Amino acid sequence: MPTSVSSWEILPGSAQVVTDSITIIPAASSGDPSALRTLVHPDSSDFPIVTYNRNPDRTINFDQVPLAPPDSRLLKTLGTTQVFQSPNEVDDVLVTEVWNGSSRRAPMTAAQFRRIYELIINPPSITDPESFIQWSPSDRTTDVWNVILTDLRVGGASGSLDIKETGLFLAGDLDAVATGLLDRTIELDLKVVSLVTS
Repeated sequence: MPTSVSSWEILPGSAQVVTDSITIIPAASSGDPSALRTLVHPDSSDFPIVTYNRNPDRTINFDQVPLAPPDSRLLKTLGTTQVFQSPNEVDDVLVTEVWNGSSRRAPMTAAQFRRIYELIINPPSITDPESFIQWSPSDRTTDVWNVILTDLRVGGASGSLDIKETGLFLAGDLDAVATGLLDRTIELDLKVVSLVTS
């Protein structure tokens, strides 16, 4: 019967201290549920603050902070199944805001859509240090986040904006300008970059 012999060299070592950090998420929201979210372009002279007419119906990958759980994969081995986890960071998160729309429900005013569209087609100029659009989800948190607007969808597919403005409301009724309502679901993707520090 075949046998095998293995030998290991044991070398002296020294103890090392490794620090680990933990993230504690408050159980309660730190935001004001009645507050409206805003987007602020660094070029405030050409692009006024965009204050939402109403907050999105759903926000994917964000609660009080960007949600970045680790990616996990199961690996089958001879002895057992191992779990391989790779951590994600805040700047790995893509947040999606969703305003539901249908023939019976307007997701937002056309004026608000145009202001968001204006921001996505006019990203901040590349500067040193780099500047970003600042997103304030004030209904969920008092924190402000640097973001890059990456995609805007109306009625479904990326790059196919199904715009139909219904009705016309005078300035002051729904918005500061005369505007109609849209009738398709609207989705806005924001790539989180960092927390804005004061």
